[in-house]
Parts: sequence; structure tokens; C-alpha cells
Amino acid sequence: MTVPDTCPGTGAVAATDEGPTARLATFVSQLSFADIPSSVIEHVKLALVDLLGCALYGTTLPWTQLAHRYVRSEQAGPAATLWGTTLRTSATLATLANGTAAHAAEIDDLHKASFHHPSAAVVPAALAVAESLPRTVTGAELLTAIVAGYEVCTRVGAALGQGHFTAGYHPQGTAGVFGAAAAAARLRDLGPGSTVHALGIAGTQASGLMAAQEGAMVKRMHAGLAGQTGVRAAALAAEGFTGIVDVFEATFGGLLTTLGTPASDPARLTAGLGTVWHSGEIEFKRHAACAAIHSSLDVLEDLIAKHKVAAPDVASVRVRCTTHAFLHCGFPYRPKGATAAQMSFQYCVAAMLIFGAVAVDQFADDLLAEPDLLKLAARVEVTPETRFDELGADGRHAVRVEVLTGTGVTLSGDRGRRRGGVDDPVPPTAIIDKYRRLAAHALDDRGVAALLDLIVHLERGDDVRALTTLMAGRGTR
Repeated sequence: MTVPDTCPGTGAVAATDEGPTARLATFVSQLSFADIPSSVIEHVKLALVDLLGCALYGTTLPWTQLAHRYVRSEQAGPAATLWGTTLRTSATLATLANGTAAHAAEIDDLHKASFHHPSAAVVPAALAVAESLPRTVTGAELLTAIVAGYEVCTRVGAALGQGHFTAGYHPQGTAGVFGAAAAAARLRDLGPGSTVHALGIAGTQASGLMAAQEGAMVKRMHAGLAGQTGVRAAALAAEGFTGIVDVFEATFGGLLTTLGTPASDPARLTAGLGTVWHSGEIEFKRHAACAAIHSSLDVLEDLIAKHKVAAPDVASVRVRCTTHAFLHCGFPYRPKGATAAQMSFQYCVAAMLIFGAVAVDQFADDLLAEPDLLKLAARVEVTPETRFDELGADGRHAVRVEVLTGTGVTLSGDRGRRRGGVDDPVPPTAIIDKYRRLAAHALDDRGVAALLDLIVHLERGDDVRALTTLMAGRGTR
């Protein structure tokens, strides 16, 4: 059955009108590799290197392995690789588990303007669909689909805006779901009408609650759930199943009217579509913690390097931040698991002072309730300041950090932005080094090098299954 490109709307705008849903769907369905600037392709390949390193490490973590157990229990047909294992399963289940692995360690990339982590939602979905289709998918096709996904989900998150996040929604689910649907639709070669339906099916399942950050494993799964929903939405649309054809702009029950705020901006859904490439704005993480904490850790790195300050010298620490960062990460730290620690200013500041780093190793189970770390964390005061809020959403990571030493000396520093963002990027070599460190948890040296080489030359590849085969890792889990 063929889905017509003309379908009645459920709200104010029909699918044939030039509303944002139709415009995004047309963009996705018509996007070709040749349309994408080479600089964007290079950045997206770097994002893929980063994401797959994060995911390979993530396959070793307990919450991902629980997801693997669930997938095995479903006994689905062998269509796509469950990363880090020899198991193959359905595309939807592979996306669920692989997306969970990608977001498992809070060190995957982000897009600042859209308040979420695009790659963890888009890449596992795209790879699972590419592997499961009854045709060969080239590297150029995969990159095109990933860009389609990035361009959609970043625009959705930006349109919803900061108020959507502070209301308690997790954009990883509410925006990421559209990126996964777009990537899957592009790989399936869906036309504009069917892509409208894929977005509309995905949108009615957009979800994610920020309360998950205070210790729940399900926070890790928000990326996998978004990806799984997007993959399923595109598959249903390919069969002729219909969705909300004006999912973004419907006046009653549309995404922006229902999950948005008065400050949400529908114009951001399509502004610069096809000329402004948000895929090139993907940012990378240096610390295995919530991005809202990174600026404070960057300041501490500088103070440690300049003044040789160490944990025994510290009487107390005061972090002054935006209200956004305070609501996100300013809660009193209690040992509830790695998720809560990675979302906590108190824990991460203490870890930086004790260990000189906030990497994946600083969130081992035996450290989360370590007495000396808890004592220092309790002496970290986090305070929101209006002057930082005046910087707007783009300045939401601004901080001032003051360290009071036992001798009464106050050491302080300010940062307006985190290192690793588009305004203060880390060099590609640092991302490749990060990939090598993380991927080594699941691949041997030869596998680490082979996967990197495949990604670096991905646009020349004639079958992305070469990549997914390597993602099985050592296959011992």
C-alpha cells in the first residue's frame, strides 16, 4: 500500500500545506549526500567516532547488560547486531539496547541549543535500520540519514526551548524520537507523505521525565527508547500506517502546544533548513558528567594546575551558577547510583579535587559512597545567581567557582562556557584519543583501529555491515 502525500490534518494545518511538519518531511525525504557540506560530513564522522566509543564502553555497564537480558528474553529474529555481543535481534530491540549503551556513561555528545544528546538517539537507530534492510546500505547513505536525523531533532529541541526542560521533560526522549524517525525514514527511502506519518507516529510517543536523573537506570534508556520509537514509527509508515500529519503545529494536541511553553518558537523548526546545518554544532564531552557541571570542572582544572590545590587543602567550595544548572544538578548528593553522581555538582566537584579528573573511572560503585568523597561533597555549596540567568539559554553553563583553603585563602575562577562546545572546541585528536580509551573496554587493539579506519573513510564504504560487525566487540557478553 502506498501512502499518499496528501492526507487530511488533525489540527490547523494539513499535510499538503507548507507547515513545519510537511517541510521537515520533504527535507528528510529529498536530502542527498551531495547536499551536505563536506565540513559537516567531517564533523558528523567525528561525532560517530565519539558515539561508538561511548557505546562500546557502555556495553560493559550493568544497566546495558540488564537491557541485553531483556532483549534476549524477547527472542526476536536476527536482523541487527546487539553491540558488545554476538547476538542479533530485531531492529527495534537492537536500537533500544544500543541506544542505552550509547547514553550509559553520560559522556556522549550534546547539542546545546536543543538541550539533548542527538547521537545517542539517532546513530543506534540508523545503524540498526541500515543493517536490517534487505538491501546494502552504503556509508554515504548512512551519513545522509544521520544528518537528516540530526537536523530534525536539533530543530525540535530548539523550538521547544529551555522552558520545556525546566518543566521537567527530558528532551532526549521528546526531541530525540524525531531524529530517529527521520534517520530511519531516510534509510527506507520514504517519500514526503510517508515521512510525515513517520514523524507523526513518533511524536505521539514522545516522552521522558527528568526525575529519572536522580538515580534511575531508566535515564540511560531514554536514548534507546527514543531510537526504538523512531525506528518503529518509520517501519509502520512504510506499511501504510498513518500518524499525526501536523504533529508539530496542530493547535490542539500538537507537540509545541502540548509540551511547549509560551517561549517555544515554532520558527526554529525550519529556520535555515537546508542552508544552516545544526549537525555541525554537535558538541563533545571531556568529563563523564552532566554538561551543566562541566564549566565548574574546567575552572577547577585550571585552579589545580595553577595553584596545585588538592583535596586535603580544601575547607569548602562555592559554585555559583544559573538557575537552570541549579535545578538540573544542584540537589544535595546522596549515593543512589552512578546516574545521581554524574548529575551532581557536589559529587563531581569533590571527585575533581580528589582525583584530578571526572572520567568514567570516577563513577565506580565503590567510590559513590566513599567516606572522604562524601565529606568533601557535603562542603560544596551550589547557589543560583540571577546575573547568570540574564545571559539566556546560550549562557546557561556560566559559573563562578570559589575554593576556600584551610589557610583562609580563596581561589576563584569564572567561565562563561564549557570546554568542548562550539565556542571552545576540543581538537579532533582529543576525540579520537577518547574513542580509543573507551572502545578498548570492548575491542582489542586491532578492532579499535579497524573501526576507526572504517568511520574515517565511511563515505567510501559500500556496506555499513562491516561497521556493525565490528560493533559486536569481543562478543563475550
